[in-house]
Amino acid sequence: MKVSLNWLNEMVDLSNTDAEHIAHELTMSGLEVEAVEDVKPMFTNIKTVKIEKIDAHPNSEKLHLVTVNTGSGLKTVVCGAQNIQEGQVVPYASVGSQVLDRKTGDMFTLTPAVIRGVESQGMLCSPDELGVSERGYQDEDGILILNRIFPNVGLGEDVKDVLGFEKDTVIDVAPTANRGDQMSVVGVARELSSLFNTPLKFNKIECTKDLSTDKFKVEIKDKDVCKYYSIGVMKNIKIKSSPDWMQKRLTASGVRAINNVVDITNYVMLEYGCPLHAFDLDKLNGYLCVRRAQEGEKLVTLDGVERTLTTDSVLIATEKEGVCLGGVFGGANSEIDDNTTSIALEAAYFTPVSNRKSARSAGYRSEASARFERGIDIEAVKPALMRAMQLLVEYADAEVVGMVEDGENKLEPLEITLRYNQVKRILGCEISSDRCDNILENLGFEKLGGNAAAAKF
Repeated sequence: MKVSLNWLNEMVDLSNTDAEHIAHELTMSGLEVEAVEDVKPMFTNIKTVKIEKIDAHPNSEKLHLVTVNTGSGLKTVVCGAQNIQEGQVVPYASVGSQVLDRKTGDMFTLTPAVIRGVESQGMLCSPDELGVSERGYQDEDGILILNRIFPNVGLGEDVKDVLGFEKDTVIDVAPTANRGDQMSVVGVARELSSLFNTPLKFNKIECTKDLSTDKFKVEIKDKDVCKYYSIGVMKNIKIKSSPDWMQKRLTASGVRAINNVVDITNYVMLEYGCPLHAFDLDKLNGYLCVRRAQEGEKLVTLDGVERTLTTDSVLIATEKEGVCLGGVFGGANSEIDDNTTSIALEAAYFTPVSNRKSARSAGYRSEASARFERGIDIEAVKPALMRAMQLLVEYADAEVVGMVEDGENKLEPLEITLRYNQVKRILGCEISSDRCDNILENLGFEKLGGNAAAAKF
């Protein structure tokens, strides 16, 4: 799992600690760090220019001679894109700049070129050539039209700054099978809070008002596979690109940006460690249940593959048919698309054993199932749903209809006695009683009392 250091810094102050030291401490605590990488644009020396004039190429019907204003002079570029117009502000790579090859994805340095008998003094760049196609700046192919996205963009500006590339470092961690708590940004932040004895600056969102609604119904039929199931019902959704800051964090985390609804569910999964799934509300007929699939029952998943299920498969279903392999993969018959205006947003707790069997029964593992298999925080499921609904209101213009739930999302609290004099005997190292208390409290334990010999948490 890739974690942005900028994102972690919002939850725990690591501003005076270098990434290599953080990686070392995480590894020594049992969370293996596979890589530490700086985030930076792959392209170099790309500037903003304005298209002043477009002429036909004398030796080609498909190419144009484009005169651009760099802010300090005029250049002529041979370009074959069909989406360019006079007056547009676009990215310009001069000779010596580095861009990506659209076919191979490899970097190359721009050299002087004569195209069909005409010298090209550089090139105009598409999102693919800048390596930013996943940000979803525009739908059409061709050159990236910057002034459509940034109306006040000037000439001669560094495109890196215009697109908001910020200095960041990504830490790639590999949580072990027993550490589901570290499959989230807040989980890693909590671990660092304990390691560096720094307060965690994160509070789960809690529901402060009654959101119950009779517009939808959910039911857990097989309670051994799912302990808690909830749906947030939202209408008047506007499908569009997610905000740039969210796309940056998803990209840094190795997740491709798609649209605001999908991106928000992925963002909250990374943040809270609780996978979410969005259904098109109009395709559900007001009801969902969680049940085991019948032997031989079929489901076409979002990748277009028809999967034959078994009784080990956990199915989310309407009264008529399955619509999702619970905690693993969505169904094609309920997916959201550009015409979606209302959604049913799922947040649930699928038991680790049942989820592992379900994923194996369908021959598919996902980012969601990797978390459910390890065990997610059941008390974070509802707050994760509230967080996603909050973001959908803000970035998808959504209106909240309400929320429905079944099952229990609380755990019975446990009391643990820590005998300080046993710490050295078991661990082989000396840890003061105060430091023991700090470690546990930073991990989220509440101290209930104690004395010089022992404490209860």
